[in-house]
Amino acid sequence: MEHARPAPPQGFDEHVVDALADYGIPFECVYKAVIDGGSSKAHFALLIQEHFTGAELRELVANGIQLSRVVDIITKCQQVRVCCG
Repeated sequence: MEHARPAPPQGFDEHVVDALADYGIPFECVYKAVIDGGSSKAHFALLIQEHFTGAELRELVANGIQLSRVVDIITKCQQVRVCCG
């Protein structure tokens, strides 16, 4: 008997959750990142674009590091490079 998976967190549809799972980020990790850390699809997308692996994203979430904070740091670094590079 297969256990039913809870509904995806608000702002995420099943296709997005399934795509993240295919990338190596299990549902529970996505749920924790959204509920506990306020992460959005855009946060996941930006970090994947910045070459974070599924394992690295899982590790960030497991250690309670908010993905939005990591995105903010990356954005600030990119601004410095453009401004002062």
